[in-house]
Amino acid sequence: MSNGYPLGALDKLARGSASPVDPHNRETETMPEIRTSRLSVRARPDELDSWQVVARRAGYHTTAGWIRALLRDAEFSGQEGDRLIAELRGLRGDLARVGNNLNQLAHAANRGEAVACAATLDDIDALKDQTDRLLRRIRPASRQTIH
Repeated sequence: MSNGYPLGALDKLARGSASPVDPHNRETETMPEIRTSRLSVRARPDELDSWQVVARRAGYHTTAGWIRALLRDAEFSGQEGDRLIAELRGLRGDLARVGNNLNQLAHAANRGEAVACAATLDDIDALKDQTDRLLRRIRPASRQTIH
């Protein structure tokens, strides 16, 4: 029987072996807010089975939790979509440039030449920071898993 919590959340909390929020779970382990409205979707049994499998693989205990996350993400991407696409294209171009620089440095090093790679390493760090900021905008804070 589903209680709306991620798999094993209540057991972990009862034993004191988990914090209220597990950063590796896609759903929070805190008490869910009370929901009084209902959204119904008709599905064939095979569709429902498939959605349940996908939800579990994505780390959700319930299909409803997975669908809520999809709807939140769709709402966000609809608001930010064009800007995010432009930013991702720019980031892709920057990564290609840095990759080209790394390739040139590797060829020079293989020829026995001294290489100065500090600027390229700084570019890589800046791109990593830019990627992290972009991911924070895309992912709701409760679902971030940036390492």
